[in-house]
Amino acid sequence: MKLKNFMKKKIKIFITGGSGYIGSHIINSFHKHMNIKIYNFDKRLNHEIKNKNCKNIKDNIKNLMKYKNIIKKCDYFFHLAASKKNYKSLTKPYEYFNNNIMNNLKVLELLKENKTMRLIFFSTEEVNK
Repeated sequence: MKLKNFMKKKIKIFITGGSGYIGSHIINSFHKHMNIKIYNFDKRLNHEIKNKNCKNIKDNIKNLMKYKNIIKKCDYFFHLAASKKNYKSLTKPYEYFNNNIMNNLKVLELLKENKTMRLIFFSTEEVNK
C-alpha cells in the first residue's frame, strides 16, 4: 500500500477503560488526527474527553462480546480496563480475579479471531507497589 493511500485510510481504535487517567489522555492526544475514529468503552464516562472523533460506549467489560461487530472493524485494540486498586485483591478476591484475569482472557479470546487487529495492552503502576 502506498503511503499516501495509507494516510487517507480512517484508522479505527477500540479502547477499553478509556475514561480512566491514561485512557482519557490517549483519547485526547488523538484529537488532532482527523483520520482516527475512537470507540471509548468504559463503565463510566469521562466528560473531560475532548475528542469529536470519539464515540463513548458505556458498559461493563464483562459485556464486551455484545460489541464484537464494532471491534471486528477496528485496526487497534487498546486494553486499559482493570481494577486499579490492588487492595481489592485482598478484600474482594473473586471480584478482583474475575475483573482483572478472566476479563483479560475474554479480550484475548475475542481478539484471537481478528488476525489483523493489533492489541496494545496497558497495566497500572499499582502492580509495582
